[in-house]
This record gives sequence, structure tokens and C-alpha cells, in this order.
Amino acid sequence: MTDIRNMVPTPVLEWVASVLGLSGAILFATNSALTKYGFILFMLSGMVFIVFSLRNKYWGLITMQFGFIAVDVVGIYNWML
Repeated sequence: MTDIRNMVPTPVLEWVASVLGLSGAILFATNSALTKYGFILFMLSGMVFIVFSLRNKYWGLITMQFGFIAVDVVGIYNWML
């Protein structure tokens, strides 16, 4: 049986999370109507980084990503809802 937890290679997760995070930062920097979507990209980046960090047992990075996701939830609430 295939282990679904390892279907995506770890380096791919690292790069996907990094690109999502950088894309979110670019949206923030535009200070436009698209800025609010930066929170969504940051949250997605954090989720992917958590999976990456769990595989590598990077406990500090996991803690930081949960903190960032909490901030993203507040941002989404304030900017989009």
C-alpha cells in the first residue's frame, strides 16, 4: 500500500511553500486591491511548511508557522470578511 504522506517529495514542498510565501509578499508590496489575497497565500505557504517541517522534525519552524497562520486568520478576517 502506498504511503500517502510521502507522495510529494520533501524538496518540492519546500519550494512550493517558498514560492507561495514570496507571492504573498509581492501582493502585500503592491498595496492594491490584490493585497488582501496575500494573507491567503501566506496561510497556504504556512500549511505546506508545516508538512515539510513535520517530515524533517523542525519543531521551531512548525511553531513559527502556526503563529503565522494565526496572524493570517486575523488578516483574512479584517481584510476579507
